[in-house]
Amino acid sequence: MLRTLALSLPALLFACAPEGTESSAGTMVFVAAEASDDARPYFHDFGRVSEGAVAHHTFKLVNPGPGAVRILKLVPSCGCTVPSLRAYRPDGTEVVGQPQGDEGPRIVVEAGDRLELTVRVDTKDVRQKNQDMLYTLRVSTDASENRYITLELRLHVAAPWSMNPPVGIQLGAIPIGGESKGTVDVVRAGSNLHTIGELIEVPEGVDASVERIHQSGIDVWRIEAGFRPPIERGSHATKLVLSTTDELGEPADDLSIPLAAVGVPDVQADPQRFAMRVTPGERSEPARRSETRVASLLPGHTFRVLEARLEGAHAEQLEVTFEPERADADGSAARWRVVLASAEPLPEGIHRGDVRVLLDDPQYPEIVIPYVLHARGGS
Repeated sequence: MLRTLALSLPALLFACAPEGTESSAGTMVFVAAEASDDARPYFHDFGRVSEGAVAHHTFKLVNPGPGAVRILKLVPSCGCTVPSLRAYRPDGTEVVGQPQGDEGPRIVVEAGDRLELTVRVDTKDVRQKNQDMLYTLRVSTDASENRYITLELRLHVAAPWSMNPPVGIQLGAIPIGGESKGTVDVVRAGSNLHTIGELIEVPEGVDASVERIHQSGIDVWRIEAGFRPPIERGSHATKLVLSTTDELGEPADDLSIPLAAVGVPDVQADPQRFAMRVTPGERSEPARRSETRVASLLPGHTFRVLEARLEGAHAEQLEVTFEPERADADGSAARWRVVLASAEPLPEGIHRGDVRVLLDDPQYPEIVIPYVLHARGGS
């Protein structure tokens, strides 16, 4: 038998009036049903869940009418939470919703319908384990009042190992022609007495090693890994797999370590474009300026800037200068400061172009840095 719980919190009340009529609070109300916690009907506590399990919970609501309410959008706080929607008509007919999509509502809940919103959490996709985590699911509707509701899910994924950092080896931006490595420390968690063995899966193009050390009487396995240069530009994501044994020395579940990086050019500008605002039709005193740094990400790599050319809208009214930071005896440096200046009057509008910086580096003979000038209204 369906147990209906009327909500007293205003944030949990939804109203929707038929098209062409004025709405009033309470005309259309969702009420929670079969809540696990009467005081917090939109909260569910999974408690401790073993790593590898799939946890799921169904939030049940009813629509007493008189009008329909459309569920427009579902926004989870974590990609590990996957929602699904089903509406049940009073005659028992089941309607399956679409949790994702570019057009239309996710589902329409007619008057008298019961809505079941199931949230599924695959613990293999949970990145932060061995700690309490709170995930949310934001539900957006077309109700005329209090259109949003936030479902909350508490979860503690109990894993036999703890990693520091918990997301594995995340190298971030690394030069495509240089070597970049990172480390992660792994220790036993809870009552686990297992032991980490050797690397049994190392992806092609990855260098990795594992070392067992002792810190304050605790066994720590330090895994170091990185992508072998040269690598392609863009995102790279893979994993390392290590063998483990239990307290009797028998094979246990393998341990996976995420490894990710983004390959970027060895020499690049930061910021990657010039941007400035000027007053249209007026000369700027002093000149408006925007600057960037052209730098090498490779240790020990230096170069010289030979020339900087302006190409694009009103280039003849702009000026670009450059200078090294801590130059060598031959004038080379690992970082160069490049400045774009605008003093002459510019017509109203948005003006775009490029600064072409020529280098003496055979692999990176030039760096092209876009510019955008906003000449609109006051400065």
